[in-house]
Amino acid sequence: MHEYTSSRLAVGGERPTSLEEGADVGGRWTLRDIARDQAVGAAAGYRCEAVAHSFPEGGSVPLGSGSVATPRLALRWLRSRAIDIADQLDAAAARPIRHWLSDHAAHEYALFTLARGDSYLLTIFEEATRYTLSASPAWSTK
Repeated sequence: MHEYTSSRLAVGGERPTSLEEGADVGGRWTLRDIARDQAVGAAAGYRCEAVAHSFPEGGSVPLGSGSVATPRLALRWLRSRAIDIADQLDAAAARPIRHWLSDHAAHEYALFTLARGDSYLLTIFEEATRYTLSASPAWSTK
C-alpha cells in the first residue's frame, strides 16, 4: 500500500494547463477523461473508503465508502472526501489537506499506483484524530 501523509508535503509539480494534457481544470477532471477511464476500466472497479480513528479511545468511525470504475474516479472520490474533511477542520489543521488537494504530482502518483493494481492511502492527522482515505482495486488482496 502506498501512502501520502501530511508529513510528505515536499512533493510538488507543475499542473498541466490544457484539456489535451488531461488537466484538472478548476478542480474537476474533464468529461473526456472520465468517459475514457470508464470505457477502459469499467470491469475492474475500485473500493474507496474514509475512516476517522480516535487515538485515546482507539475507536474508528466510518465516514463513507463507495465503489468506482477507474483510478481517476477513485481519485475524484478521495478528493471529494478530503474536501469534506478539510471543511470541518480549523484552517491550521486543514492546511495539509488543502496542500494535497492542489498537489498535481501527488494525484498523478495516486493514479499510477492505482492503475498498476496497488492500494493508495491518504492519512491526515489532526490532534487526537487520524483520518484515512483509501482506494484499492476491488480484485486486490493487498
